[in-house]
Amino acid sequence: MAFTQRALDRTLWPPLNGGCHLARDPVAALRATGFELGPYRKVLIPEKGPTLPTSYCVLGTAWRPGAAD
Repeated sequence: MAFTQRALDRTLWPPLNGGCHLARDPVAALRATGFELGPYRKVLIPEKGPTLPTSYCVLGTAWRPGAAD
């Protein structure tokens, strides 16, 4: 699946989907840009059925320390 995700990232996917990259690790990307993470979990969408390149998701909260509420 990682091969398929990387192939899509190099071709059609980002221009057609607002810059989204399927092979990125969203948790690492959020931490690298200074966000703190609350509880989160990795999920597959849909939970049952075929696993697609877009199935891997993270559900949770993130915030930037020191940001005004």
